[in-house]
Amino acid sequence: MNLDDIGRSVSDLDARLGRIEKRLGLFSAPATAATPIATPATPAAMTTSNSTPIHSPFVTPVQTPLPAQATNTPFISPTQTAEPISRSGNWLGGIAVVCFVLAAAFIVKLSIESGWLTPARQIGIAALFSLGLIVAGLVLRTRVAFVDRGYISYLPAAGVISLYVTCFAAHHAMQLISGNAALGLAAGISALCVWLYTEIRHDVYAVTAAVGAYLAPVISDMPTGTTFSLYYFGVCSVAFAVISMWVNSRIMAAVAAYFAIIMTASADPERKMMTEVAIALAFNFVVFALGTFLHTRQSGRPLSTGEAYAFFPVLLIFYAFEYGLLQKIAPGLAPWISVGFATFLFMLYVLAKKFAKNDDLASRGMILSFITIVLFHSIYIESIPDDLRPWLFSIIMIIYGVTAKVGGKFAVAMSAPSKIPLAYRVPVFAITAIIVIEYATTIFLLIGESREKTLPLGLISLAAFWAAIILRRSKTESDGFNHSGILLSAHVLAVFALFKLADPFGSFAVSATWLIYAAAVIAYAFSLRDRWMAKSAMMILGLSAAKALIYDASSAPTLVRIGCLILTGFVLYGAGFALRRVDAWKA
Repeated sequence: MNLDDIGRSVSDLDARLGRIEKRLGLFSAPATAATPIATPATPAAMTTSNSTPIHSPFVTPVQTPLPAQATNTPFISPTQTAEPISRSGNWLGGIAVVCFVLAAAFIVKLSIESGWLTPARQIGIAALFSLGLIVAGLVLRTRVAFVDRGYISYLPAAGVISLYVTCFAAHHAMQLISGNAALGLAAGISALCVWLYTEIRHDVYAVTAAVGAYLAPVISDMPTGTTFSLYYFGVCSVAFAVISMWVNSRIMAAVAAYFAIIMTASADPERKMMTEVAIALAFNFVVFALGTFLHTRQSGRPLSTGEAYAFFPVLLIFYAFEYGLLQKIAPGLAPWISVGFATFLFMLYVLAKKFAKNDDLASRGMILSFITIVLFHSIYIESIPDDLRPWLFSIIMIIYGVTAKVGGKFAVAMSAPSKIPLAYRVPVFAITAIIVIEYATTIFLLIGESREKTLPLGLISLAAFWAAIILRRSKTESDGFNHSGILLSAHVLAVFALFKLADPFGSFAVSATWLIYAAAVIAYAFSLRDRWMAKSAMMILGLSAAKALIYDASSAPTLVRIGCLILTGFVLYGAGFALRRVDAWKA
């Protein structure tokens, strides 16, 4: 090889080395914005909080996968976090269930039209489908732990409802089984539903079990007006009262109580067994009241406010049905038997307070409300004769004056109803209603009835009014409320009562008694330095002065007219002097 060949070989080699260096330079140069080059994840970026490397080519440096031992869900992928699963897809699941049901309906329709799906096969397929839903829900809850359990629980619930429908359809629509068999199967399905509640703890099972058990006789065409239906509902009530304690479910007891009372009251539409139905209603009341108390005693958790008031409507429903039956069976005993139910409930409440060692149970308002309604209706409306009711006004006013602390709170409640605690609203409103009704009754009696019949009532009511005011002022420095309403009510009652008292002695005697009353009020207010009480008497003064000047002075004889004017002048002048002194007092 000559020198020229060697030179050319060296030149070629040098050119190749240059091209190789140029290519290497492209790889070693930093990536620009125009040509981004993905960098592989470093081992530090690929490790978790416990420094365990995750060998995955798909994990980018910004991801921080959770370790497998950080959760209890074996099927969570490395990129998933422990955040709660959204429930926004529940409606999608509902639509999916509807789609499945419609598809199944069309399949059944096609099978029936072809003659292959006989009634027995329809019931069998429906039962298998229902059981399949229950099994599928249970399997999903154990195998797919990261899925929302509340969402999965709808499958077994749908299966239980389908079993109820299948059972009743087999008897009612297809006559494949007898009524007793349908009733027994319904009881078994309810037991299955209770077991599912212990496993899944979803309220839909408690509600479904109660509804299915109590509606089973109706759907199974059980004859109404028979003692067997009453026995059946009683057994169901005992069973659900015990089961609700076992599974610790207040909603199961509440729903069962509603259905027990309503279904028992409806078991005799022709009213041939009123006594038996009344006894059955009382039995259901005692069972659920005692069951709720024992539940509280066993669990150590008293009723919450919401749970307590969930039972309140069913108590009213029971009272309405029971009193209606008792009124037909034993009219004289009906009010006192009703009071016995209220007393029984109150005794359970006292025992619950004792065992819970708590003086302020959340159920107090519900208990007081029910007792108040029972006493208001059974005693005030049904038991007390009409001619004795107006005397309740005087009794209540005396009690109001004697009990300074309770009376003061009651007066504040009357002046500001929105501030009444929830537990005392119904009792306060009931007492207020009695006061207003009997006060108005007393006024109307004084206007329309004879003097001999109404004068004692009017004077004693007026005396009770002022006894309450005087007692309140002697026991407390200040009532803590605006007592203008009580004073004005007393003055109105005084006008009619004193008119009834003095009317037989002439018109001037009426004016004189009004003037004397107003002067006495001003004198008492002057001793107490009570500005409002003193000025409130101006209403009586104005009325008596107007009557004396306009009516009495024009119709009376001359001597009587002169005496009337002189007396009126002295009283008005003295009252005016006293009021001038009142205006000088500090507010």
